Amino acid sequence: MDRPRILIIDDDYYTRHALHNLFNRRGWQVSLASSVAEGLARLSTEPRCIILDLNLPDGGGEIVLREVRRRLPRTMVAVCSGSTDAGQLAEVRNLRPDLLLCKPVDVAPIERLCLSALAG
Repeated sequence: MDRPRILIIDDDYYTRHALHNLFNRRGWQVSLASSVAEGLARLSTEPRCIILDLNLPDGGGEIVLREVRRRLPRTMVAVCSGSTDAGQLAEVRNLRPDLLLCKPVDVAPIERLCLSALAG
């Protein structure tokens, strides 16, 4: 049986690898990206779930979210960010992420979202 695919897009090394270890132990095939460009490149094989930071070195994560909503309507997206930019957060809300959390993040809601991606 193929393992479900999750994509983690965050520029913080420790966050990426902590989430990688967590989801890998739970049976997910984990892909990592640290920028908008890397995240967009890894959308070619549709992930079931994406964990997305907004403040990335080459742009805002909303660029990735917009592309996911356009091309991958079945992919669930958890946005996890420390952004306080009201305009950016309003744009993200309009793109309807499945989950929007402020950092520091409690991982339990993200795990529940990803499990629901498997069920649906």
